[in-house]
Amino acid sequence: MSDVVNNLKVLSFKKKIFLCVGIIVLLGFGYNAYHWFDGLTQNRIGYLYSNGIILNKNDIASFKWFERSAAKGNLKGISNLGSRYYYGLGVNRNLDKAIELVERAAEQGDSNAQTNLGIIYLNDQKDYEKAFIWLTRASENGQAHAMNNLGTLYNYGLGVKKNEAEGFRLHKKAAEQKIACALYNLAVDYETGRGTDKNMQMAVKVYSQAASAGSPEAQYDLGIMYFDGKGVPQNNQKAFELFNMAAAQNHQKAKAMLPVVKTLIKSQSSTNPQKNP
Repeated sequence: MSDVVNNLKVLSFKKKIFLCVGIIVLLGFGYNAYHWFDGLTQNRIGYLYSNGIILNKNDIASFKWFERSAAKGNLKGISNLGSRYYYGLGVNRNLDKAIELVERAAEQGDSNAQTNLGIIYLNDQKDYEKAFIWLTRASENGQAHAMNNLGTLYNYGLGVKKNEAEGFRLHKKAAEQKIACALYNLAVDYETGRGTDKNMQMAVKVYSQAASAGSPEAQYDLGIMYFDGKGVPQNNQKAFELFNMAAAQNHQKAKAMLPVVKTLIKSQSSTNPQKNP
C-alpha cells in the first residue's frame, strides 16, 4: 500500500480539503454517507482506517471502504481489497479471491497490484514463470519490491535462466529506493560475490543501511560480523546491540545469541575492571 501513502502526500490542497470534508461528513453521518464519495476517496478513507490515521484503526471498516471503492472500479481500491483477502484483515482469508482481485487490478496496469500478484505467485503458488512475468511488468513500472524479488528469481534461476549479474543489478536498483529487503540482498551480494566482485567494505556499509532501515536479517548478520570481527573490528557490545534489535523483531537466531554475547561482555568487564579516576 506504499503507493496509497504517496498519493496522500502529493494531494493538491483542494483535494486535501475535499478529503477532510469527506471525513467530517463520514463522522457526522456514519457509513450511510458512503455513496456520496467517489472510488478514489473511498479508497483513501479505507487507508485511513487501515493505518489509524485521523480515524481509529479498524480493519472491518477499512475492508468495507475498500470494497465500496472496488465496486466503483477504482484500481487502488480493487488492489487493496485483494490485500485484505490475502492477509485476512477485516474478512476471512481467501487466497483465491485475493488473486482474482489483485490480478484484475494488475491487468489494468496498477503497478502495486502487479508487484503483489508476482509475490503471491512466487511465495504462495510457487508458479515461478507467472511470478517472473508480473514482477518484470512491475519492475518496468519502477516498483522497488518487484525489482528486489525479480533479482532473486534471476539469482536462483526460478522462472528464468539463472543470471546472478542481472540479479545484482536489480537488487542495486531496488536498493536505491532504500527499502530494507533490497538493501539486505545487495549486502549479501557484496559479501558473497554474488553477481559482482566480493567487497567487504561495501557489504558492511549496505548491511548497516539495511539494519537502520529495520531489516532483522541485516541486524543479525551485521551482529555476527561484529561478533566474529569479520570485515569490522571485533566488538561484542556492538554485536549485542544489533542482536537485541533483531530479537525485538522475533529473529530466533538473534535471540539465541543474546545470552552468549551478554556472558562474554560480563566476563570482559570482570577481567578488565574500570579504574576509578
